[in-house]
Amino acid sequence: MTPLAVFVGALMVLTACGSGGSDAEDFDSASVDLEATLNVADRAAPTSFDPHRIRNTGEDKHLFLVWDRLLMVDDLQQLQPGLATEWTFSADETELTLVLRDNVEFHDGTPVDAASVKASLERAMTLEGSTVAASLKAIVDTVDVEADGAVKISLKTPAPHILQVLATGAGAVISKKAIDDGVDIGTDPNSASSGAYELTDFVPNNSSTLTRREGEYWDADAAKIKTIHIKLFGDSNSMMSALKTGQVDLAIPSIAEQDLEAAVAGTQIQTDVYATAGLNALFINPKQIDDPRIREAIIRGIDRHAIATQLLGGDDMVSDQIDGRTAPTFIEDYDYPFAYDPVRAEELLKEAGVEDGFTLDLMVPAGISSSESAALAAQANLKEIGIEVSIRPVPAADGTATWQEGQTQSMISVIPGQATPYLQVNRVWKSVYQVADPQLGTELDEAMASVAAAGLSDDQRVAASQELVSTALSQATFVPVAYRTGVFAFHSKVLNVDSMPGRWAADSACELRYLAVAKAL
Repeated sequence: MTPLAVFVGALMVLTACGSGGSDAEDFDSASVDLEATLNVADRAAPTSFDPHRIRNTGEDKHLFLVWDRLLMVDDLQQLQPGLATEWTFSADETELTLVLRDNVEFHDGTPVDAASVKASLERAMTLEGSTVAASLKAIVDTVDVEADGAVKISLKTPAPHILQVLATGAGAVISKKAIDDGVDIGTDPNSASSGAYELTDFVPNNSSTLTRREGEYWDADAAKIKTIHIKLFGDSNSMMSALKTGQVDLAIPSIAEQDLEAAVAGTQIQTDVYATAGLNALFINPKQIDDPRIREAIIRGIDRHAIATQLLGGDDMVSDQIDGRTAPTFIEDYDYPFAYDPVRAEELLKEAGVEDGFTLDLMVPAGISSSESAALAAQANLKEIGIEVSIRPVPAADGTATWQEGQTQSMISVIPGQATPYLQVNRVWKSVYQVADPQLGTELDEAMASVAAAGLSDDQRVAASQELVSTALSQATFVPVAYRTGVFAFHSKVLNVDSMPGRWAADSACELRYLAVAKAL
């Protein structure tokens, strides 16, 4: 399949049917230990199991063991059925009809039906503190139950990207009975969910233990492990120590490849290092730094390419765009508007009236080595043009929430890849990080509307997506630095690490439901 076909298939699938699951490798079921416990060392841990209050994609691996979603995205970034088995747009792409999977029940005994889908989507849009509300409210007008049991979602404008949104926590389906009864699903999600696992122990911001439910589950490829225990580790060194001593079976460290090789030398530990569609990036808050000349000066004062090549993986990891190099929307020969130029940076600071410099608050997620090293390099670069950088580490799990409080001037962090540029722009500039410059009026909104317009040919939608990327980056509020490397370290008994859904976006966003553990020989 060509890259264009992959892109169009992910963006504009009109009808699909079949079973969920991944393209997991085939293995002899007799060799799989269905009673196994998998211990995972993670960089993220949720404070709540409410799917509408997910703080970052690193929490997905916990919550998506419990919650089924309407749709899923597999390890090849293709949409797959979840609780919805068919999806069809109207001719003008302003109505989406979902046909639901038959004979699925929540664990409170009520059916997974259109009424619960309607209640779930409406809750996602109205719940106080919902982290998914913005992505839905921007496009969804009403949700209705059809006479045949299907769900009809009426859209405010054509929005084909809603399919990918429904594969996130926004598309998690909650028992209507539990919603009506006011069940606290943040701490006790079990009766309200239909997933393959139940939450059996939970320490917020620390660990989760999930146990496979008894009985048949609709996704035959999932839930080959009886118990999954996921624990937050504060740094990669402690993760690797726990892996080497057998305390954990799978680790997801933030570690440079050469350091990983040194850490596993002389052991039987296996590793998987690969390029994701995620990004190491600089965020600049336009509400805190509202003069675009100062933002441009900051960007031009940082040697991003040197940081990428010397600290973050080499020439292949350099990024000026929000798409991976294999994406059909990647812009060949793109001329990034704010290239490294410290002389021009000093001129801009003078034009803005801050030629004597200032102190820049730079937030960094603690324990994420790529962000920490990039921040130190940026600090050294900016000192040369008179900007003193005050680096402020925050717990990685709290980074997004701290940024959303709006009191931080800048941040260097990592973000996962998204299935389309539209979704990444919406996430970064609008719904999650909100770096859109309010002074630039409707320019970005118009570019987003052009991508979502009905009736575009494949080439026209790709061109509109490329224009959207250029428009967004020109605001000088989000700055790609390097592509994100994915890293897994694990014992040989852990199967299917290389085909987990979500890993293409970021290693921290992987879904554990398709892993298996081999029986001991």
